[in-house]
Amino acid sequence: MVSKAKYGAIFEIGEKMRNLLKSAGFVLYFLIAQCLATVGFIVYKIYADKEWMNALFNTLETSGAMSTEYLKLICEICLPMLVIADIIIIIPLICRAIVKREIFLRKPSVVCMLNMISLGLLLNFNVSTIITILPQSAVTSKYDSLMEMAVNDGILLSVLSSAILAPIAEELIFRYGICGVAYRKNWKFGIILSAAMFGVMHMNPIQSTYAFLMGLVLAYVYIKSDYNLLTSITVHIAVNGSSVLYEYLPHSAVIAVGAAFVVLTIAFNIRRNWIKKEEKHSIQIA
Repeated sequence: MVSKAKYGAIFEIGEKMRNLLKSAGFVLYFLIAQCLATVGFIVYKIYADKEWMNALFNTLETSGAMSTEYLKLICEICLPMLVIADIIIIIPLICRAIVKREIFLRKPSVVCMLNMISLGLLLNFNVSTIITILPQSAVTSKYDSLMEMAVNDGILLSVLSSAILAPIAEELIFRYGICGVAYRKNWKFGIILSAAMFGVMHMNPIQSTYAFLMGLVLAYVYIKSDYNLLTSITVHIAVNGSSVLYEYLPHSAVIAVGAAFVVLTIAFNIRRNWIKKEEKHSIQIA
C-alpha cells in the first residue's frame, strides 16, 4: 500500500510537471515566433529601406532608445511584424490540431455568435472606461502615445493584424494550448494560468492588467462552450476590432453602433426565451 501511495504521488508530481512544461512550451513558441518575425523584418527593412535605416541609427544616437522619435520609427514596422509573427504561430498550431484529429473549432449557433460579439463589446467598453478614469501618469501617457503611433499604417493593416490574426494566434496559444491541451483535466487552474500568462505577455502595466482580466473571461467562455475555440476567438475579435475602429472612425458612431448591437442582442435573447416559455406552456396545456 505504501509503495502504491508513493507511486501515485510521484505520478501526480510528474503529471503536474508535464502540464507546466506544455504550458511553458506554448508560451515559448509564442515568444520565439515574435522574435523571429521581429529580427527578420528589421533585417529586411534595414537592407530594403536605407532612408529608414539611417533615420533609425541617427535617432538612436542622438535621442536614445526611449525617445518618441525612435519609438515612432519602430512602430512603423510593428503591424507588419505582428502579421508575420501571427502567421508563424497560427499555421503550425492548426496543423497540429488537424494531425491529432482534435475538433477545436465548431460552428456555433447564431444566438451564440451574437452573444459572444456583445460580450466582447461590453468587455471593451468596461476596459476603456477604467483606462479613462486612471490617473494620467507617465505610464498612461506613454501607452497612449504608443497606441496612436501603432495605428498609423492604415485601417486595413490594423484590422488584419490587431483585429483578426492577433486574436486567432493568442487564442490558439493561451486558450487552446494552456487550457485545452495542458490543463484540460484541471480547468480551474488552467483558466488562472492562461490569463496570467496572457497578461504577462503584453509587457505593459496597463495592458497586462486588463489582459489578465479579459483572459479570465476568454478562458471561461472557451471551457464552458465545451472547448470550442471559435467562441473565445469571436469575443477576442469583437474586443480588438472595436478598439481598432475606435481609433479610425468617429468615436460617437462606434459607441452608438456597439451599444445598439448589444441592446438588440439582449432584446433578441429576451424574445427568444419568452417564445420558448410560451411553447413549453402550450405543450403542457395540450
